[in-house]
Amino acid sequence: MCRFFIALFFFGALPSNGLIFWNAEDPPANKETAPTGAYENSGWQHLISFKDFHGTMISPKHFITAKHLGEAGIVTRPSYFSGEPGQTFTVKPASRLIIEDGAISTDLSIFEIWETFPSYAPLYSNTNEPGKEFVITGKGRGRGNELTRNSQVIGWEWGDVTTEADRWGVSDVLSTSTASSGADLIYSQFDANGGPFECQATGNDSGGGWFIKDGSTWKLAAVTFSADSNRDSNNTVGDDSNFRAAMTKARGFYIGSDTDGWNFIPTSNLQYLNPPSYQTNKDDARFYDKTHSYGTRISSYLSEINLLIQPAITHAALNPSDRFQAWLSGHGLTANNQPGDDADEDGISNLLEYYSDSDAGDFSEANSPFSASLQSNGEMQFTLTESLDLSGRALTSVIQKSNDLENWSNLTTVNEESNNLDEASGTRTRILSHSPGSATEIFYRLKVSLEN
Repeated sequence: MCRFFIALFFFGALPSNGLIFWNAEDPPANKETAPTGAYENSGWQHLISFKDFHGTMISPKHFITAKHLGEAGIVTRPSYFSGEPGQTFTVKPASRLIIEDGAISTDLSIFEIWETFPSYAPLYSNTNEPGKEFVITGKGRGRGNELTRNSQVIGWEWGDVTTEADRWGVSDVLSTSTASSGADLIYSQFDANGGPFECQATGNDSGGGWFIKDGSTWKLAAVTFSADSNRDSNNTVGDDSNFRAAMTKARGFYIGSDTDGWNFIPTSNLQYLNPPSYQTNKDDARFYDKTHSYGTRISSYLSEINLLIQPAITHAALNPSDRFQAWLSGHGLTANNQPGDDADEDGISNLLEYYSDSDAGDFSEANSPFSASLQSNGEMQFTLTESLDLSGRALTSVIQKSNDLENWSNLTTVNEESNNLDEASGTRTRILSHSPGSATEIFYRLKVSLEN
């Protein structure tokens, strides 16, 4: 079985990290490999790498992760998340938004990117999560040393940094809870009787997605917040005997910290017959007999999240021509402007301004996205300024050459010398080189095309 575990001290949660499985050391099918069978398309395809953690794409322009992870300028989508070539996306500066409910601040952060995501996860809107199976993802640590009692395996310590990897596993939502901030959580427990992929969260699993199947569609139901983790074999403060672990039977151990003290988990089996309310009562030490993973609940903050992401979803649903017209409108231009028009009369067409994301309504921004110059070594050098969102704008471009200004052919022998991002403006500047050969007179142009 596989279980993720996340860090939590007694009566308080810490950021979570990696995944640990129950039945196997590290099931190959669950490591950097998309789920198949009953768990096919269960959210893995919507993941991105955010710093050393996970985020989940939730709109064509937004991803969500854990607030306590901070910020990043670049996020990636490794090829094993989608089966396609790896991709890099650029986070808009100052785009981070913290999801709040009145005075309650959650551990959810939403970021916006310049580019357009190729897919995104729908959000789970029901409030019936308890009892539901979910698929959980993480980028943290795997299994370390075995923990045994009476020759029976009862859990594992967290492994070291060499065990970190992108993984997915399965568990069941036990109940709901609240964080110290008052934010709504759902949680699971590390169950030795779980299925073959039963898992718990560990270090660096924070920000990972929890996906619940709604009809035939897997939807994002939570984002990993924390887990029970810090345990000890005694209540002696400062003897360095504490360890972090995922356990299915922690009775007789202690949970807590050297700072806040250690709390004993009772050993009597009689206390565990016909499990009563302690399974959902975090003030009862018996609650911590099994390790729990905690995720910030999406359904509790659905309206706040949708308010942020719906405009991007609506915009992406437009056909390319209507998206172009919406962009023109954003620059104060009317719908009768066409791609080939020059609305601000700066010598650069509306389409080329769309390509370079300059202001089509401002004459002062007369910066051509394309220039060519002959170098001392006989090579031609081209400079292109492009929007980072060419795919989202349905734009393609190619440099062409001609000897007579009538017959044009695509330039195929071009070397890229540099490619520099401008995160503030959402553009990139590319320097390309080309050897023209022996021809005495060659003309060059940039051809930009808009779908339909």
